[in-house]
Amino acid sequence: MSKMKVLVAGSALGAAILAGPAAAAVTGTVAATSEYTFRGITSSDGAAVQGSLDWSDGGLYAGIWGSNTAPLVFDGTEVDLYGGYKFKLSDAVEVDIGAIYYLFPESEQISASAFDADYPEIYGGVNLGNFSAKLYYASKYFGELSADESATYLNLAYNMPLKDTLGLKFAVGYSDGDGVENFFDLLDDGALNASAETQDYLDYSITLTKTLDNGFAASFGLVGTDIDDSSLDFNDDPKFVVTLSKGFEI
Repeated sequence: MSKMKVLVAGSALGAAILAGPAAAAVTGTVAATSEYTFRGITSSDGAAVQGSLDWSDGGLYAGIWGSNTAPLVFDGTEVDLYGGYKFKLSDAVEVDIGAIYYLFPESEQISASAFDADYPEIYGGVNLGNFSAKLYYASKYFGELSADESATYLNLAYNMPLKDTLGLKFAVGYSDGDGVENFFDLLDDGALNASAETQDYLDYSITLTKTLDNGFAASFGLVGTDIDDSSLDFNDDPKFVVTLSKGFEI
């Protein structure tokens, strides 16, 4: 997808958000992070500046998120469009269903095969107190790269409040499917590596978050995977990630 299409999609979503009813909430974030990670995989360019704009009304929500780096092989930007619906089954149980569209504007320029990496994904999740579980499904993981191969991702998390402004989050995820295998076949230079053996893997993270004054927050996390494949051309060692963010309302 071209940069112009991304700008048009983002502008249309932004207009819809700002034109929402007065009762709706419009919020945003800006953040700087030492390492952008996607399901345990580090980005190729390291540190990133990221931002989001979100609209919500009752259980409905929609938003746009962007980063100047993208996972593994995509050296350019990433823009995500998402929307969904949250509702309560009881005072303790909340359900979340929705969809994400991942856009990688430069993906067609970084490979000799000029593949289009954009792809949609659907998800469903449940929150039970401090526990949460969410399942994602993509029928064409990273677009044309996967040749119509699917992928699933299951994430389990536990949030542990330590103080009013301090919390600790433990999370583990599991990625599986032929689309995941194809994703790892692609190296930084855009070539396919038939020797890659990774088809499924676990990722994990432990994150300490401190809420500061005036909408600021700082987080310190350890992120890693169980990947042990010497044929892959990226550093899969555990990473220590530091993030500073600022939230605001419109």
